[in-house]
Amino acid sequence: MRWRFVLKVGVVGLGVGYALSCALAEAGYTTVGLDINPDVVADPRRDPSIQSLLSNRAARRRIEKNLKLTSSYDEIANCSYVIVCVSTGNEKKLVLGHVEDAVQQCLNVLRPSKAGSMPVVMVYSTLPFGSSRRIREIFRASGVKMDEDVGYVHFPLMIAQGTTAYDFVNPPFVIFGSDSPSVAKRAMDFYKRFIRRSFVYKGRLPPMFTGSPEEAELAKLAANACLTTKIAIANEIGGLGERLGVDAQKVMQVVGSDWRIGRKFTIPGYAAGGSCFPRDLKSLIETFGEAGAASRVLRAVDESNRERLLDPLEKIEGKNVLVLGKSYKSGVPEIKGSPGLTLAEVLRDKGYSVEAYDPKFDTVLPRLTPDTVIVTVAEPEFRNLAAVTTKGARVVLDYANIVDRTTLASETRLWQAGRGWINR
Repeated sequence: MRWRFVLKVGVVGLGVGYALSCALAEAGYTTVGLDINPDVVADPRRDPSIQSLLSNRAARRRIEKNLKLTSSYDEIANCSYVIVCVSTGNEKKLVLGHVEDAVQQCLNVLRPSKAGSMPVVMVYSTLPFGSSRRIREIFRASGVKMDEDVGYVHFPLMIAQGTTAYDFVNPPFVIFGSDSPSVAKRAMDFYKRFIRRSFVYKGRLPPMFTGSPEEAELAKLAANACLTTKIAIANEIGGLGERLGVDAQKVMQVVGSDWRIGRKFTIPGYAAGGSCFPRDLKSLIETFGEAGAASRVLRAVDESNRERLLDPLEKIEGKNVLVLGKSYKSGVPEIKGSPGLTLAEVLRDKGYSVEAYDPKFDTVLPRLTPDTVIVTVAEPEFRNLAAVTTKGARVVLDYANIVDRTTLASETRLWQAGRGWINR
């Protein structure tokens, strides 16, 4: 029963979109993964979740059978659904441009299916608020009647680097934003079927909603702002615990056990990074300004996160600093929005001798003899600092709370986020 259907689906953008392409193909859909960059088509980004999916023999065979990668928009002409997953800027600015181009190209080639059903363009990419107004203009300028000739849905998902294939199937929520309730419902029904057919489905559908495109745009920005706020609160409680001599790691473990709050993003650590949280927070703050509304809490969160980035400055000893962690989180080879690299730049500007090291990128151990070591992400290799650097540092600032103190030289002072100085 599982394979008695043929539904062709296109995915535009093979960054995180490659994970979605693999998941759709594994679930039995004839899938076309498209990227305008031939180099990306030849070597799409594979994060650990994709490797896990491909490690299952049956899943890998279905993917190989059903997935085609291309750089030609003509290949998606007869798709029933086309999901746009292109980049919407870097960690500093949320922009619409690539989505506009992708939607325009889709409208140039999409045609009704052989059964006469209307194709639907579904934009996954996070959008600045008000972007769907511009997309409506693209439809009008192209002479394509929205939700009559081609449907349009904005459905931003909460996807994390390193778990993308899993998150596309098991998101915390989904909202399908469309001017047409029937098109929104059709998109929801399609996505429900996809989720249920997936090898990595957990067996429980996420909360699903329909609404306007603007409601979907704002929902994604608001969700990321809430998560960034949790990080800021956890870090501020961590700082308080350090001053009071209280283990704030344990305190936030207790607080996170409250089901109303949740454990995720409540661990004291380093500044929030990545290409989404800081960028989306700034975009939402700008939306407040454009609407003439106050954003006191969000501005405070943004300020708190920027201050956390500079927190190590008051604890550094000596002039030679080793920063451990180039990616913005452990296990993910992505340097966009890396707090560790930003910190390294700040320190160099202030006259420090700085080396940054990350086992995901570097094959040679650090050469610098450090006075201070700063751990920004919880890579397993950083547990034993003696294996990373043979030189005994005077101070280790452990923002990832991963360092095994027994591996440190007796004269090395250890500081941990939420706990303060462990051995003054």
